[in-house]
Amino acid sequence: MDTWIFNNNLVDTPPLNAVGFIYIITNLSNGKKYIGKKLLTMATYKQVNGKKKKARKESKWRQYQGSNKELLFDISINNHSIKKEIIEWSYTESQHNYLEVKYQFIYEVLEDINFYNDNINGRWYRKNIIQK
Repeated sequence: MDTWIFNNNLVDTPPLNAVGFIYIITNLSNGKKYIGKKLLTMATYKQVNGKKKKARKESKWRQYQGSNKELLFDISINNHSIKKEIIEWSYTESQHNYLEVKYQFIYEVLEDINFYNDNINGRWYRKNIIQK
Protein backbone atom coordinates (compact mmCIF):
# COMPACT_ATOMS: atom_id res chain seq x y z
CA MET A 1 0.00 0.00 0.00
CA ASP A 2 1.63 3.23 -1.17
CA THR A 3 -1.02 5.69 0.00
CA TRP A 4 -0.50 8.15 2.81
CA ILE A 5 -3.43 9.92 4.49
CA PHE A 6 -3.32 13.34 6.19
CA ASN A 7 -6.46 14.79 7.82
CA ASN A 8 -8.55 12.08 6.11
CA ASN A 9 -7.26 13.10 2.65
CA LEU A 10 -4.94 11.19 0.35
CA VAL A 11 -1.53 12.84 0.02
CA ASP A 12 -0.35 13.45 -3.53
CA THR A 13 2.25 16.11 -2.85
CA PRO A 14 3.70 17.39 0.41
CA PRO A 15 3.23 20.98 1.56
CA LEU A 16 5.67 23.56 0.25
CA ASN A 17 8.89 23.70 2.31
CA ALA A 18 8.12 20.50 4.26
CA VAL A 19 11.21 18.39 4.95
CA GLY A 20 9.41 15.34 6.26
CA PHE A 21 6.57 14.01 8.34
CA ILE A 22 5.69 12.11 11.50
CA TYR A 23 3.52 9.10 10.82
CA ILE A 24 1.52 6.36 12.43
CA ILE A 25 1.13 3.02 10.69
CA THR A 26 -1.70 0.79 11.92
CA ASN A 27 -1.79 -2.93 11.25
CA LEU A 28 -5.52 -3.41 10.70
CA SER A 29 -5.35 -7.17 11.26
CA ASN A 30 -4.09 -6.91 14.87
CA GLY A 31 -4.55 -3.23 15.80
CA LYS A 32 -0.86 -2.66 16.57
CA LYS A 33 0.63 0.70 15.61
CA TYR A 34 4.01 2.25 14.95
CA ILE A 35 5.00 5.92 15.22
CA GLY A 36 8.03 7.14 13.29
CA LYS A 37 9.39 9.85 11.02
CA LYS A 38 10.34 10.06 7.35
CA LEU A 39 12.30 12.65 5.41
CA LEU A 40 11.04 13.60 1.95
CA THR A 41 14.55 13.74 0.48
CA MET A 42 17.76 11.79 0.86
CA ALA A 43 21.41 12.71 0.48
CA THR A 44 23.16 11.70 -2.71
CA TYR A 45 26.13 12.75 -4.82
CA LYS A 46 26.28 13.89 -8.41
CA GLN A 47 29.15 14.56 -10.76
CA VAL A 48 29.69 18.25 -11.62
CA ASN A 49 32.72 19.21 -13.71
CA GLY A 50 34.41 15.95 -12.75
CA LYS A 51 33.90 16.51 -9.00
CA LYS A 52 31.48 14.91 -6.57
CA LYS A 53 28.92 17.36 -5.22
CA LYS A 54 26.42 16.72 -2.46
CA ALA A 55 22.82 16.83 -3.61
CA ARG A 56 19.36 15.80 -2.41
CA LYS A 57 16.83 13.68 -4.23
CA GLU A 58 13.33 12.58 -3.37
CA SER A 59 13.29 9.64 -0.98
CA LYS A 60 10.94 6.72 -1.51
CA TRP A 61 8.59 8.17 1.08
CA ARG A 62 5.47 7.19 -0.87
CA GLN A 63 6.32 3.48 -0.59
CA TYR A 64 7.84 3.71 2.91
CA GLN A 65 6.38 1.31 5.46
CA GLY A 66 8.39 1.98 8.60
CA SER A 67 11.65 0.68 10.01
CA ASN A 68 10.53 -1.66 12.79
CA LYS A 69 11.42 -5.29 11.99
CA GLU A 70 8.31 -6.77 13.61
CA LEU A 71 6.07 -4.33 11.74
CA LEU A 72 7.81 -5.05 8.43
CA PHE A 73 7.43 -8.79 9.02
CA ASP A 74 3.71 -8.39 9.71
CA ILE A 75 3.35 -6.22 6.58
CA SER A 76 5.11 -8.88 4.49
CA ILE A 77 2.46 -11.37 5.57
CA ASN A 78 -0.50 -9.15 4.65
CA ASN A 79 0.42 -5.87 2.92
CA HIS A 80 -3.19 -4.81 2.39
CA SER A 81 -4.06 -4.66 6.07
CA ILE A 82 -2.21 -1.46 7.00
CA LYS A 83 -3.21 2.18 7.24
CA LYS A 84 -0.52 4.86 6.76
CA GLU A 85 -1.35 8.23 8.30
CA ILE A 86 0.69 11.40 8.54
CA ILE A 87 0.30 12.99 11.96
CA GLU A 88 2.20 16.19 11.26
CA TRP A 89 4.49 17.71 8.64
CA SER A 90 7.92 18.99 9.70
CA TYR A 91 9.66 22.00 8.19
CA THR A 92 13.17 21.77 9.66
CA GLU A 93 15.29 18.75 10.57
CA SER A 94 15.34 19.82 14.23
CA GLN A 95 11.56 20.05 14.29
CA HIS A 96 11.41 16.69 12.49
CA ASN A 97 13.46 14.97 15.21
CA TYR A 98 11.60 16.71 18.04
CA LEU A 99 8.13 15.89 16.72
CA GLU A 100 8.85 12.17 16.45
CA VAL A 101 9.87 11.98 20.10
CA LYS A 102 7.00 14.26 21.15
CA TYR A 103 4.36 12.03 19.57
CA GLN A 104 5.96 8.83 20.84
CA PHE A 105 5.66 10.20 24.38
CA ILE A 106 2.14 11.58 23.81
CA TYR A 107 0.95 8.18 22.58
CA GLU A 108 2.90 6.42 25.39
CA VAL A 109 4.32 3.92 22.91
CA LEU A 110 6.59 2.25 25.48
CA GLU A 111 3.78 1.67 27.96
CA ASP A 112 1.23 0.37 25.47
CA ILE A 113 1.89 -3.14 24.14
CA ASN A 114 -0.30 -2.29 21.15
CA PHE A 115 2.63 -0.33 19.69
CA TYR A 116 5.51 -1.87 17.78
CA ASN A 117 7.85 0.84 19.10
CA ASP A 118 10.21 -0.65 21.68
CA ASN A 119 12.40 2.41 22.20
CA ILE A 120 12.31 6.16 21.86
CA ASN A 121 15.30 7.84 20.28
CA GLY A 122 17.54 4.90 21.19
CA ARG A 123 17.49 6.28 24.70
CA TRP A 124 14.38 4.99 26.46
CA TYR A 125 13.47 1.31 26.10
CA ARG A 126 10.24 -0.54 26.79
CA LYS A 127 12.14 -3.28 28.64
CA ASN A 128 13.31 -0.66 31.17
CA ILE A 129 9.94 1.06 31.50
CA ILE A 130 7.48 -1.82 31.84
CA GLN A 131 7.61 -3.67 35.14
CA LYS A 132 7.13 -7.41 34.78
